Amino acid sequence: PWRLFIDDIPLISETIVRQNYGDSALGNPLLAGAAFIALASLGPRRGLWLAAPLLWPYPQQIYKVLTVPFLSPLLAMFWAVPMPGATLAGVICEAVLLQVARRRPIPPWLRLGLCPAAQWPAEREPDPDRTAEPAPIQGFSSASAANARR
Repeated sequence: PWRLFIDDIPLISETIVRQNYGDSALGNPLLAGAAFIALASLGPRRGLWLAAPLLWPYPQQIYKVLTVPFLSPLLAMFWAVPMPGATLAGVICEAVLLQVARRRPIPPWLRLGLCPAAQWPAEREPDPDRTAEPAPIQGFSSASAANARR
């Protein structure tokens, strides 16, 4: 099997280049430097999770799926834009806003938008005494609805 792989390296390389989305910062030293600084400011763990779509030589859109555990809503908005450069712009924007949030208060909605969804605060448990009864379905009596719940 390796012989076939070695024989097909030109075809494989061609396919990788053709499927390239063109959103890697690795080809440009200035963009790569900005990417490294932005990722480092996010912290080692989160920065490493978010590095693949930015620093992989031939990235594809699907590589962004790898980052879901550490993806914030703000970053997801940027990364949903199918435009080269949006990946790096999102990471830089998030890094800058996180640095601002460390130095001065920001609105709660923005703070939540910068937090990865896996770290969002858990919602409060619903109070069973205050739970509203479901609205009756038209055409059924309340007695048949009570029997259906049993």
